[in-house]
Amino acid sequence: LNYLTSSPNYSPLYANLVASGRDDFVAGKPLVDYMNASADPRIAQYYKPVGGVYVGSPIGISASFSNFSAPGTFAYTTTTPGVLLSYTEVQFYLAEAAARFNIGGSAATLYNSAVTASFMEWGLTAANAATYLLAKPYDPTNYKKSIGEQAWVAFYNQPLTSWNSYRRLDFPALVAPTNATPSANGKVPVRLQYSSREASVNSVNVAAAAAAIGGDKLTTKIFWDKF
Repeated sequence: LNYLTSSPNYSPLYANLVASGRDDFVAGKPLVDYMNASADPRIAQYYKPVGGVYVGSPIGISASFSNFSAPGTFAYTTTTPGVLLSYTEVQFYLAEAAARFNIGGSAATLYNSAVTASFMEWGLTAANAATYLLAKPYDPTNYKKSIGEQAWVAFYNQPLTSWNSYRRLDFPALVAPTNATPSANGKVPVRLQYSSREASVNSVNVAAAAAAIGGDKLTTKIFWDKF
C-alpha cells in the first residue's frame, strides 16, 4: 500500500514516529538479541545502532530512547509502503503447508525461498540470504520452530501477522516480562480480552462468548490456534 509524501496521506509509521513528535519507540530485546546472535544483516535495516551496536530494551519497562536502538530509516520515511500481504509471507505459508499437510513441493525449498524473499524485501541480496541460511537451515524434525522463528523475524514490519504466526506455531519460545499483568498468568498473551466498555453495555453476550471459548483470558487460545 503506497503512501504519499505529505499529510494526511503519508505513512502511519511516519505519523507516529515523526509527525507526532514522539521519541519513545525502541527496539525490543528478544528480536535484537536473536538477530545479533544470528549475525543477521537485516538488523541494519530494521534498527539504528547505538554506539555502533544494536541494543534492545527488555519488554514491559519504560526505556530511555538514547540507550536503545530506534527503528530504522524506513520508519522515518513518509513514503514507506504498508504491507498487506508480501511474497515473503506467502512463501512461509506454502512452506508450512508442505510440512504440515504435504501439499506438494519441498518445505525446505519454500522455507529458503521465504527467507531469501525477506532479505531482498529489505534491500539485501540472495547471496546474503544464502550465507545466513547456512547457519539457519530448515529443520524437517521441527518445522514449527524453523518456520516460526524465521517468520517472526521476517514479519518485523507486520506486527499483527507476526503475532498470528507466533500464536499458531508457538515459536519462538518467548518469555513474558516479569512485570506482566497478573491476568496473563506469567505467559505471553495469545488473545485480547473483551473491553470493559463492551462488558458494561453488553454483559450477557460477553459472558456467553467468554464461556464458549474457555474464559475471557489473555491466555485462552482461539479456534485457529489449537493445533
